[in-house]
Amino acid sequence: MLFLQKRAQLILLSTITLMVLFVFSPFYDTTNTPKYSVLFIGAALGLSCLLNPKFGVLEKKNWKSTLPPIVFIFIMLLLALATDQKYIAFFGKYGRNNGWIQYLCFIVLFLLAAFSFSTLAVSKLLNLLILLGAITSLYGFLQYNGIDFLNYADTGLPVIATLGNSNFASAFIGLTTIALVWKILEITDLRFKFLFLGILVFELYVTYISKSSQGIFIAILGIFLFLGFKYFTSNKKYTITYFTSYITVLILGLIGLLQIGPLTKYVYQASTSYRGDYYRAAWKMFSSDKFTGIGIDRYGDNYRIFRDADAAFRLGPSSVAYYAHNTFLQFLATGGIFLLLAYVFTIAMVLFAATKGIKKFTGKDRSIFTALFSTWIAYQGQALVSIDQVSIAALGWVLSGAIVALGFNNELIALRGQRQYTYVNKWNNNFKISTMVPSLIAIIAVILSLSWLTPVWKAEYNIKMANNLKGILTDPRYVEAKKNYALNAVNAKPSEINYRILAADVLVQVNELELARQQLQIALDSDEKSYESIIYTAQVYERAEFYDSAIRSRIAASKFDKYDTDNWLKLGNNLVIVGDFESIKKIISMLAPLKSKTNIVSELTKLVPKS
Repeated sequence: MLFLQKRAQLILLSTITLMVLFVFSPFYDTTNTPKYSVLFIGAALGLSCLLNPKFGVLEKKNWKSTLPPIVFIFIMLLLALATDQKYIAFFGKYGRNNGWIQYLCFIVLFLLAAFSFSTLAVSKLLNLLILLGAITSLYGFLQYNGIDFLNYADTGLPVIATLGNSNFASAFIGLTTIALVWKILEITDLRFKFLFLGILVFELYVTYISKSSQGIFIAILGIFLFLGFKYFTSNKKYTITYFTSYITVLILGLIGLLQIGPLTKYVYQASTSYRGDYYRAAWKMFSSDKFTGIGIDRYGDNYRIFRDADAAFRLGPSSVAYYAHNTFLQFLATGGIFLLLAYVFTIAMVLFAATKGIKKFTGKDRSIFTALFSTWIAYQGQALVSIDQVSIAALGWVLSGAIVALGFNNELIALRGQRQYTYVNKWNNNFKISTMVPSLIAIIAVILSLSWLTPVWKAEYNIKMANNLKGILTDPRYVEAKKNYALNAVNAKPSEINYRILAADVLVQVNELELARQQLQIALDSDEKSYESIIYTAQVYERAEFYDSAIRSRIAASKFDKYDTDNWLKLGNNLVIVGDFESIKKIISMLAPLKSKTNIVSELTKLVPKS
């Protein structure tokens, strides 16, 4: 059993490390694809522990640890089967991949942690976070100063580290600062105290220059919670005073985000208003179908339909969101009330385990546990304002499992770690069940993961090559090579419509308009809500001067987004070409209520001849 525990811990720590650090520049999606590839393979390997009867997951008496996440993933499975786009429901929207398979992998990581982590393993996790935080901070600092030895992304953002986005980088570094504070307070050697203190200051500086406030707020949330548990719980009066002040500041911070109260100038950012737009759209999606939502990971494909005028014109109609930027609202919008309740059930179970752990542990073990819990609380704070970025979300589920391990299963894990099985060398039925079957299932799961991932890797490479290839249109070899790369990407993974859209864009560049139209039509046949496919199709028809077809495409697009003024203007220009001025007048009349928010009415009016 000790061997199984150590194997599970190794899988978890290795998976988290690789998911944070691994990027791959030959891929079109240099960040997300490598990370979820690691997740899939890590979770598949974890089945060799999880399905072993000696590990504890399969025992009925441990239902407190297993029931909530299993209920959650089962409800999500039913909802995925009911979603209009099964591929997206199971594998997720391209670029985020928050589908059922990803959450199944998260549940595997959760259960691995819940039945293998001891206080020693948690201390290893905290030390790992310190190391990963230092590496990502250093890399982010180099990026800020124009040094990027990986050169894997050009986002225009000052600091992205290996996470692909300033908010993600800032949030992850913020989480690691909590582990740093734990380390500073635990070690006695002054030289190391000052070393880690210097790293802490450096990491906070990197979160500051990232231009994302998430990291600072996450650090404050977690660090001061940890300090409260460490220094202000021995005396009831101190406990009440400290945590009352802590909660008061949190409330002031939250209302400050709404531009209310004294902390407004410190916490409010324009992006807060954007999140309000995303939240309102999510609530409308939920209201449209309270029991099933709009489909697993279908938020982005429905955002244009459900956003309001304020959301459309705050950043411009072309600015859209693919996630509610709040985990609870995301589940509510895409899976309905039952999925949200199942998730809340899981969170409540973790909180219950946390209360038991806080009461149970003393001394250094208590310090480790409260550092773990504080990091988890900070993660939950991040989940209220951000998306389930695959690396950070995986860490969040591992933290949840670790809390359950120490709160519920600490004695069980210790007992099984000490127990010696004298019969393991005997070739009997028990041995076959306990070792061979789980290992065989894990091997099959790895093979299935690779069979799905390998075509994705081929498609990523080919579409990246297609986009990067430069030349002149008069060179037939250049045109043929670019076309072949685009088509190879589609052929490698035909079920992913985003590769068809990207391939169509490449084909248009080399004037292969009919091939581009065919790819877009297949994408639309697969998903009629693919707004990008509709718009690209209209552009192809316009480039080929098939204006009647372009008009039909743009009218179809307007049904999914009535606020896309670019689409309305181009539709108006097409109508001018075919001489249909009456239709332009009808559009002007329909868009009249938007006069105070956009100049589209005046732009369309210019297209109509004066009588």
